[in-house]
Amino acid sequence: MRTCALPRKGREIGLVKDDRWAKFTAKKAAIEEGMALLRNTPVNPSKETQALLESLGTAPIKTGIHAYDLVKRNELSYATVADAFGLKRFTPDVEEAMDIAITYEGYIKKSKWNKLRRFANWKKKFFQKNGIIQKLKVFPLKRNKSSTKFALTPSAKPAVSLAYPRRMCLFC
Repeated sequence: MRTCALPRKGREIGLVKDDRWAKFTAKKAAIEEGMALLRNTPVNPSKETQALLESLGTAPIKTGIHAYDLVKRNELSYATVADAFGLKRFTPDVEEAMDIAITYEGYIKKSKWNKLRRFANWKKKFFQKNGIIQKLKVFPLKRNKSSTKFALTPSAKPAVSLAYPRRMCLFC
């Protein structure tokens, strides 16, 4: 599970006090424990399980799954699954955090991929707009006669410094 960066940064600069940090780390540990518990609890399609799922108002299962997959269903939450299958109960805020993390897991992954895709497209457009790709193609690497190393031509160095501002060249 992803760690919230704000309390960690606040702790580093001294804004988060010890008692608040202890609450944060305890809640984080409880969430991780609950998620591990759900991922490691198998649910088999027996007659008792099917009847239990029907009484909870959800569709029956055809193959063995984990309790984590049951919480993904809209009609079930951690509290109902924990009560039905005898799992450990946590405080309401921890259970709510687990429900939110599990429910929106797919959306979060999709959002991250979309951000990466948008960044890649932006980077490509930026390089094309500023002529960096064309400059690198027009001025390829040249081989020094005295050595086996390749070096950028002088006219390609400004383009590379735009693309990689921390480095003098691609090979540093």
